[in-house]
Amino acid sequence: PDVHLLTHIQYQLESELLCPVTAHVYVSPRDVKALDIHTDPYDVFVTQIQGSKMWKICLPLPPASVANSAHDRECLSPADRALRREMQSWYGLGGTNYAAHELDAMDCQYVETRAG
Repeated sequence: PDVHLLTHIQYQLESELLCPVTAHVYVSPRDVKALDIHTDPYDVFVTQIQGSKMWKICLPLPPASVANSAHDRECLSPADRALRREMQSWYGLGGTNYAAHELDAMDCQYVETRAG
């Protein structure tokens, strides 16, 4: 990919979102994982520049300490409870790494990204 195109996309996102944006480029064949199983402690936008890729996107389940609160069960969405789990697990910067078998207990769906 043209580095000037990527810089332009980054600049446009920053202009629209009014906040700093970092850009990461990953190149991998369609059926090969580019990254280990993980979560990120920030929002991520994915742009497919060439070809296509199948992603497995999972919502981590909240820890027992979050799920046991009656107030939280009634008032928080599953996404909010998962976010709380993430916040409890952060050690400095970075997200959470997962083993493949841990995904079995998560709410997962597959999404295919395509260029164009």
